[in-house]
Amino acid sequence: MIFGKVGIPDSVLLKTGRFTDEEYEKMKEHTVIGYEILKKATVFNDILNIVRSHHERIDRKRISRWS
Repeated sequence: MIFGKVGIPDSVLLKTGRFTDEEYEKMKEHTVIGYEILKKATVFNDILNIVRSHHERIDRKRISRWS
């Protein structure tokens, strides 16, 4: 599921190469955007935490920086 990426500008989403710091911050928003979209449909309640934190480790650090 990539619902959150609908809120990311194509200039960032489709970029090849490394993101600038600003682009990286924008890309990180896709987890929150996806969460906000899916929380409106109660059928997704069981997976909301996964959607919101799928790029985090248990210690709440980011898993990776997209290249």
